[in-house]
Amino acid sequence: MEFVLDSKFKFKKLSNKCIDTGMGFERIVSILQNVNSNFDIDIFIDIKLSISKILNIEINNNNLNIFNIISDHIRSIIYLIFYGILPSNEYRGYILRKLIRRVLLYIKFLNINNIILYKIVKFLLINNYEFKLLNINNINNIINIVLCEEKKFFKTLYYSLNLLDFYIKRIRNSKYLSSKIVFLLYDTYGLPINLLVDFCNYKGILVNLDKFKLRLKNHRNISKKNSDFFVFNKFDIILNFINKFVSTKFYGFKKKKIISKILFILNNKNYFKIKSKLNFSILLDKTVFFPKCSGQSGDKGFIKSLDNKSKFIVKKTIKLNNYIIHIGYFKYGNLLVNEKIKCVYNFDNRKLNSINHSCLHILCYVLNKNFINFIKNSSRINSKKLILDFSCDSYNNLNFLNIENEVNYII
Repeated sequence: MEFVLDSKFKFKKLSNKCIDTGMGFERIVSILQNVNSNFDIDIFIDIKLSISKILNIEINNNNLNIFNIISDHIRSIIYLIFYGILPSNEYRGYILRKLIRRVLLYIKFLNINNIILYKIVKFLLINNYEFKLLNINNINNIINIVLCEEKKFFKTLYYSLNLLDFYIKRIRNSKYLSSKIVFLLYDTYGLPINLLVDFCNYKGILVNLDKFKLRLKNHRNISKKNSDFFVFNKFDIILNFINKFVSTKFYGFKKKKIISKILFILNNKNYFKIKSKLNFSILLDKTVFFPKCSGQSGDKGFIKSLDNKSKFIVKKTIKLNNYIIHIGYFKYGNLLVNEKIKCVYNFDNRKLNSINHSCLHILCYVLNKNFINFIKNSSRINSKKLILDFSCDSYNNLNFLNIENEVNYII
């Protein structure tokens, strides 16, 4: 190490240079205890013996590496949850979820096919000296989080792994698993590719990841071509056309309708193979349409010529950089670039959207007040309903009737 980054984001030379040896706690302990591996120190020996006791499987030279991996991952899982990280599909929560899945895979390598990980965690939290030092107030929170995650993946994961095992047994005269089978298990049965590779490696079978990635790329290209244009290619095509214009001015909080000018019309059929009738995108210099934002659906309504001879139905409204795009179809007539028009949003639809948006904030407030480590993962809001994905420490203790009553009381 030679430099330090100061508060002004400038590099300065250290007065004393040093070498990062990677000498972590476990490595120091391995030296002090005169053993050849981190996994031979007393911490891991105790964890492995506990796992062996719960699984009722003796540790031997054939399964030692599996016990090492399971003990290391379980230790990480407990610490991650203890420090407030919950399983999710994003950021650190995704690392935790992957660790839990990988432990389940290696437990299956020991021919265990039932829910048991939470029992191991419970035993360690109660009996292991290292985890007793954490002084965890409510060990049931950690146990319930692991149990919930284990239940969530048990059926799909174990079914897909059994299917993978079936296909491996059918392999003849080759060390490779067919990329067609790999993609089937990944795409149709939801088996994570890293677990699939680990399982195959354990069985002495190779996976050609390059062929798999090629199949995945082709599949995605076909899916994009068959989908509506507004989920295609992140709107790069539209942005290429409109980036010469200034940003769209929004008046939708003050006015329900406004006179505007058409800056750009894209006939989507010329650029996308689409199946829906939402075949035009229109850019205006100013608008009253609120775009899709923060999980809330955009406004609906219509754009009409001043002589009322042409009418464009707006079904979707999105924001691209500083532009608001109106997506829909012509009910009758036609509109031209630079033509003055009137645009009107659907007030009832906006009101229902905003009601559900307000309800989402109330729901998040109540959940956050009632449950430890409440984390909002994602939300989707439209005129008919709201959907909230969230995580918290009290999976098995959620009283939804109380939550509902408190939300309704606030409303």
